[in-house]
Amino acid sequence: MAADQRIYIGTYTRGESTSDGIYTAVFNDESGSLTEPKLAVEADNPSFLAIHPDKDVLFACIETADFGDKPTGAVSAFQIDRESGKLTLLN
Repeated sequence: MAADQRIYIGTYTRGESTSDGIYTAVFNDESGSLTEPKLAVEADNPSFLAIHPDKDVLFACIETADFGDKPTGAVSAFQIDRESGKLTLLN
């Protein structure tokens, strides 16, 4: 029985990168296939991602030196749309 699993991919978006944020794709663990990644949400340098155990919120470490006019990074929370995989910024 094939089990499709939605995955999320964090990227670097600055410099020579052509990425725009967090991408999503579907992985089939039986065949090993992966669908073409699609943009789930625009975000600035979302490097490390973690999904809440309830699987309804994704957290992203945002690597930036200018968040809120302060020399720091940030953690953002996104609501997961389970059907489409799209993300909506919560905070």
